[in-house]
Amino acid sequence: MKKVITNVSFIFSLLSFFLLGGCSDSPSSSEDTLSISGTVQLEEKTDHSGITIGLYRLIELDTAIVRLNQQYPNIGVQISQQTEFDHREHEPVAQTTSNTSGSWKIDGIQSGQYHVVAEKDSFGWKYLYNKEPGNSINIGTLNEVVYLKYVLSQNTTINQRQVVAEDLIIPDGIKLTLTGGSILLIPNNSDVEVLGILELNGSANNPVFITSELSKKWRKIDIKSSAIFSAEYCIINNTKNGIINQSADFTFNNNILRVSDLGIVNFNVKETLLLSNNNFINNQVGFESEYGSGLKIESNLFFNNGEAIRLLSSTNNLINNNIFYKDSIALTANPPGGFGYSETTGNIQLSQFENNDTGIIMGQNAVLSGSNNNFLNHENMFISAPLGSKGSIDTLDFSGNYWGMFQENQIKNLISDADDKNPKWGMYINVNPFETTPIDIINSN
Repeated sequence: MKKVITNVSFIFSLLSFFLLGGCSDSPSSSEDTLSISGTVQLEEKTDHSGITIGLYRLIELDTAIVRLNQQYPNIGVQISQQTEFDHREHEPVAQTTSNTSGSWKIDGIQSGQYHVVAEKDSFGWKYLYNKEPGNSINIGTLNEVVYLKYVLSQNTTINQRQVVAEDLIIPDGIKLTLTGGSILLIPNNSDVEVLGILELNGSANNPVFITSELSKKWRKIDIKSSAIFSAEYCIINNTKNGIINQSADFTFNNNILRVSDLGIVNFNVKETLLLSNNNFINNQVGFESEYGSGLKIESNLFFNNGEAIRLLSSTNNLINNNIFYKDSIALTANPPGGFGYSETTGNIQLSQFENNDTGIIMGQNAVLSGSNNNFLNHENMFISAPLGSKGSIDTLDFSGNYWGMFQENQIKNLISDADDKNPKWGMYINVNPFETTPIDIINSN
């Protein structure tokens, strides 16, 4: 009888364990989710209602670019959630709106990190990155959108604000400045023409954004010869004709330019001009120079462009310490089939060409040389020499490079020059001597 009582006591104890929450390692649905709340305000308003607050999942960064950033930290711009996230391209996990005091709350959120986006018509949008539920979040103030159209009449500085610039002209003697966190939205098919000064001064953690309406493209920023232009730490998207520059006073460093038909066109600039530490990503043409001289392209990442660099009748170019990855054509000098090009010259050094369809193509009157570069895993040609001769020059020097191959005949199989054409009508490419180990393009620069 004692044994039976013991078993009953055990069963009662077991039931009590379950009923009193002995399964706490498997929380109920209400315990699985959290709340996130906070405040937001509208500039110079007392009623802060109607602001849409959205939570967005962190986006997946391109693993190939992340690898290149890690492998070559001093080349291009390090991508991050701040550089890559655009809420207009994604659906929110949850949304709410603020009340009159600007308070807001979203319940039922899984643990993890989210981007918080606040937006309202005529006030633009504002991001807070990598926020976790369970905390109160002060988004701060949404500033009223500034609309600039036609001729700018006075010096203007924009701080942490969205600007809509429709067919804007910045005349000689007038300066427009945008600081980090500002958004320059250029409507579909609109231009910005600069005869005065345009300064875009972002920072690594707070860039300036230049964009258009979602799925639309702005036309161009036209920098005239008298103008002064500088862009530092900007994210530039969705342009048709890009930034067309005719000014010798042109600075473009630490920017990301992507998803554009033309990125930058440097036209008829004869002074030394430096482009450094930029990312050119997913453009039809990343950078083009026409009738220029003294161009220095240094420490940029060119990724998945149709043509990364196009040089037309441009001399004394230095292409130094760049990465070309998965571009259809890494570099074109005086495209074959074109006529009337004057001389294009330059030297390519300490750069890496990897997984491109084609490396370097030279057409009429193009004379390039290159040393201390890595040419890796191209689908078709590494280098194509011009068909025509160039005076007394009949051989282009590409010695001292690493090709991932160890026999000259293997390398020559991926080079198109006079050996493959009529020797009386074409130039040779010399690859000897060549390196048998990859070149350290970081520490050799």
